[in-house]
Amino acid sequence: MAVTAQNLLTEAGADETDLPLAERCVPLALSFVTQYQLESDPEELITVPPIVVDEAVLRCAEDIFTRSKSTNGVMMTNFEGAEDGGVVVRIGRDPLAPVYPIFRRWYNPVSAV
Repeated sequence: MAVTAQNLLTEAGADETDLPLAERCVPLALSFVTQYQLESDPEELITVPPIVVDEAVLRCAEDIFTRSKSTNGVMMTNFEGAEDGGVVVRIGRDPLAPVYPIFRRWYNPVSAV
């Protein structure tokens, strides 16, 4: 299964009015994930199951979608059990942030000194 704009709308709890945005987010997410895989494994020695790649693309697309829908890069959210008016969360972050933990099993980051 390749990720579609409709998958993104369902995951984000959005409706058809956001379809044009979803149609822009999915190919962008696929590009980010593909580039990350190429940089992590330039010789393509590692095989990541397609279902895992789809999950990474969907999570990346959802991140981009949410950021795009957030006014000035922030959104108000409430945490379960919180009685106050909510918490402002800044959305402008690396769109691959939800992808790193998904791929951690296959691409082990190594840092040089």
